[in-house]
Amino acid sequence: MKVWCERVVAWFQSRPGQTLFESLSIAGILGLCLIFWPQAPVPPGLALPQAPWWGGIGDMVLEGPDAAQWAENAQRMADGAFDQLDSHRMPSWLLVVAGLIRSGFTVVEAGHFVNRAMFIFAALGTYGLGRAIGGRATGIIAAVMVLGHTHLMLGTQRFGIDAAIEAMLPVAMTASFLVAIRWWLGLPVGLLVGWVIFLHHTTIPFVIP
Repeated sequence: MKVWCERVVAWFQSRPGQTLFESLSIAGILGLCLIFWPQAPVPPGLALPQAPWWGGIGDMVLEGPDAAQWAENAQRMADGAFDQLDSHRMPSWLLVVAGLIRSGFTVVEAGHFVNRAMFIFAALGTYGLGRAIGGRATGIIAAVMVLGHTHLMLGTQRFGIDAAIEAMLPVAMTASFLVAIRWWLGLPVGLLVGWVIFLHHTTIPFVIP
């Protein structure tokens, strides 16, 4: 029995065992994202347009800090009217939203869809950062705390840049740790960090480890 237990422990400490644990941890966090996913469906009996399958009523309107201005600039970028863009609005978030508009989304749907995705990126980025600093258990606890954070939930349901800032900073920091493990990730991680820096003026001063 002792020998069998030692073999089991040794397997879980091996590369395949660690890979399995890592996969289960990430799958569990993605499952929690679905459980915590903010929903506000259209109440039955009301003559309102149907909300998108991935969101709720709030994803049908422009609501958030400077929402109309962000939407206007995203539409201009999608239309190729680059000379009409506001020079003080950084381009990273606008580029993603404009790409979705070109693929068939309305500007309102595109902006809200990107911010809904940030709910998942915030959890994964926080898990990765906690995992790199304090271990797997720390990462899981950090991800769960972030998913239950009402400010993040509200931010991902608004139209604008705030949710992307909150989500992508920990993602960029987590990615920077990977360069120390795999040097060849330097270029893609550098591109990611550059994209995060140009999300907003407030992300520029952040020091990436």
